[in-house]
Amino acid sequence: MHNASMYNYLSQTQNFSLWSALSQTSSWTLGRTIPSSQSAAIPQGQVSSVNADDSSGSSNYNALYTQFKTLDYHGVTTLSNFTWGRALGTGNQSQATSTYTVLNPYNVRQSEYGPQFFDYKFTYTQTFLWSEPYFHSQKGILGHALGGWRIAPIFTARSGAPLQVGTLSNNDSFGETQTSGALDGAVLGAPFTGGTSAHYNINIANSPTGAGINGNLANGGNNINMFSNPAQVFNEFRPCILGYDTSCGSSGQIRGLSNWNMDLNIAKDFAVFRERAYATLSFQFTNVFNHEALADPFLSIASPSDWGALGSNENGSLSSPRQLTFSLRVKF
Repeated sequence: MHNASMYNYLSQTQNFSLWSALSQTSSWTLGRTIPSSQSAAIPQGQVSSVNADDSSGSSNYNALYTQFKTLDYHGVTTLSNFTWGRALGTGNQSQATSTYTVLNPYNVRQSEYGPQFFDYKFTYTQTFLWSEPYFHSQKGILGHALGGWRIAPIFTARSGAPLQVGTLSNNDSFGETQTSGALDGAVLGAPFTGGTSAHYNINIANSPTGAGINGNLANGGNNINMFSNPAQVFNEFRPCILGYDTSCGSSGQIRGLSNWNMDLNIAKDFAVFRERAYATLSFQFTNVFNHEALADPFLSIASPSDWGALGSNENGSLSSPRQLTFSLRVKF
């Protein structure tokens, strides 16, 4: 094999590809036990594949959960829930029913254990119900106009989920596979200086790496980036190196964007047909503030031009625009 080809495999941390290429070289005299290690002059390798399915994965969830409630205090009922939790484990894929594999099948916990992809550290919900307490029992004009109203907003907020940074190789940094079924990730080689919020009006000038330039308006982006200095944060990551790093798995070393939203219901009860029947008029607002929740960016040191870019077609909004639904229910 040419030195240039070997250098390319090494520089891209493609260890599986390197060993596979060596096994098909006529000058390679060591054991040929790699799957598909054959050529016109070399007989079929000793094995066609190596599979290991077992139940060595593990996970755990621990949380502090608090709740505060008020019941019909001057017409107000509230319920607040706050959760501070951690979801840790060795991944969420089943090896028996997928092509997924771990970095090190001999020590799954060492290579894969970390935050699960649904590990939201902080989650908060607030429900509020106000039932108009003053005019609902009156029979006059004020009672019909101002009585029977209910206002019920629902507020939710959460911190960002783990966000994995892709590496250079096609998931064969440790030589475990040549398919897209592993969680190889780039490694922080310097203290992380990025954040977890969107930065607007970010127009990135040309740089040696071109990190984040696809987010520029001139390149089809929206001038929105997760980092105020994408080039600096990009240079803080490096490929996962076999023989040096002990773990490049889990769902990510940094956090994605936080998110919040509010829905709202406004309803009114009133009597009709001389109080022989009753009706409820309801207005339901989804995303009442028309707040846009951006999806996490695509981060990979193999694709610097997309680094941290937000709001594009590939990673647009998680939320829908404000919607209004109204209904009228009659009871008789």
